[in-house]
This record gives sequence, C-alpha cells and structure tokens, in this order.
Amino acid sequence: NKTKIKTFGNFGEGHSFAPIFTSKSVYTRHKNALGKVDRTDIFKFLETKETSANEKIQFFKWSLSDLPCGQVAWAIVALGTKEGDPITILAGGPTGVSCLNDADGKVLWSVTWSGSCLPAAISQDRIFITSINGTVRALKNK
Repeated sequence: NKTKIKTFGNFGEGHSFAPIFTSKSVYTRHKNALGKVDRTDIFKFLETKETSANEKIQFFKWSLSDLPCGQVAWAIVALGTKEGDPITILAGGPTGVSCLNDADGKVLWSVTWSGSCLPAAISQDRIFITSINGTVRALKNK
C-alpha cells in the first residue's frame, strides 16, 4: 500500500521548485504562475494568508501563467557579466524553454518542442538543455 505525499511550502504549491533569490528579488511559482517579488516584500508575502481570491498577487512585480513553454517546472536566473547588464530568467516547461526580461516579465524568446526538459545549464554564450529522454540541445546567443 503506497501513500502519496504532496509537499506544500511557504513559496509554492506541491511540485514547485525552490525559490530563486537575487540581491533585489525573489522568483517563485505560485498558483501555477512564475512570479517576481521584491526581497523587501518577501516577509509580507509569506505572512499573507489567502482567505479569499488571490491576496498574495499584490506583492508580485509580474506574474505569468501563459508562457510558450507551458506550466513552469523550473526557472533559473541568468545574470550579466558586468554591473548594469540586464537580468534574464529562463523558464522551462512541458513544451520548451522561455527567456523572460526580469524588469517586466516580457518573453524575449522561446524555443518549443514536445516533451519536458531538465533545468538548463549556461556556459559562456550557450544554453544547454537536456530533455527527459536524454536529447541535449545547445542554444547559442546571437
């Protein structure tokens, strides 16, 4: 007799990824959407109990649930190489990978395919993505 265990954390629902922290922001999944919260608001976000509607949404700088990659399964922050470089977020789901602008959450580019992938690895000017069946893809910055 197997028992299914579903975990619930402060940051997201079961099957969520761990929150990602940068010096100014926290990225997390909440109600199947990827969102950005300022670090200064994170304790208010955690203490808010949702008794009606969606009370935590007030803390998000942006929140996205309809991405080309599908429901977000993982996300990583890609920092620039020097001070002032833009920050981008890579998000992966069941149909590919989407790259988001940190400032406003807009999709910068997206690559789609069938089947989920594991979290990406970044090396110099390439992003390496491995599908769950073992196919490795390398995306090069233009």
